[in-house]
Amino acid sequence: MKAGARRSPGRRTHFQKLCTQLAECSRHPDRVLFLDVETTGLDPSRHDVTVIGWAFGGRARTTVKGVATDLFREDLEHASFLVTFNGGRFDTRFIARHLPGIAFPRVHIDLLHLCRSVGLSGGQKAIEKTLRIDLREDVTGVTGVTAVELWNQYLQGDHDALRRLIMYNRSDVAAMGAILDEVIRKMNTRLGSSMMEVRFRDWSAPPGWRTLPDP
Repeated sequence: MKAGARRSPGRRTHFQKLCTQLAECSRHPDRVLFLDVETTGLDPSRHDVTVIGWAFGGRARTTVKGVATDLFREDLEHASFLVTFNGGRFDTRFIARHLPGIAFPRVHIDLLHLCRSVGLSGGQKAIEKTLRIDLREDVTGVTGVTAVELWNQYLQGDHDALRRLIMYNRSDVAAMGAILDEVIRKMNTRLGSSMMEVRFRDWSAPPGWRTLPDP
């Protein structure tokens, strides 16, 4: 914000609410669930969810289309905070459509909007590059379009394609905590906040997060 600029009452209230939510997350990182989904397209009414990946309570987990979602539902029930990147317009809409009756945590931190508030623009990968976050060594070159192709290859019997898709999804989840760490530092520095700094990266990329489940 430029010197002398003033926040409108609405923006100021929203900012204060956001700071309160982030402070709560910092006090209870074990109750923060990081979430990312892969799909066959952009429209929840016409396209499917292929992979759901999340990190919660020190564990990285994945479920694939056709596999039971009991663990995912259980972790959501125990979580108090949800962290996504553009999840308000994408991930949560797909999950709500394809998993009827699902209940999300009471607080949703969407990193897309949080990053915008500190001057970080672009998609998740672009922001990772800006912040020098490098957790994609195993999936270099994979994009959202590639993810759809990998799923189609898996349907044709290529289990290595599924493993690569899952690793791509897990890399998305793992990077979210690192992004959140950097955003909180920027907010503390630029906006004069005093939020506690927690290594959320340790929770979004817990030990063993690169170890994939059997297809």
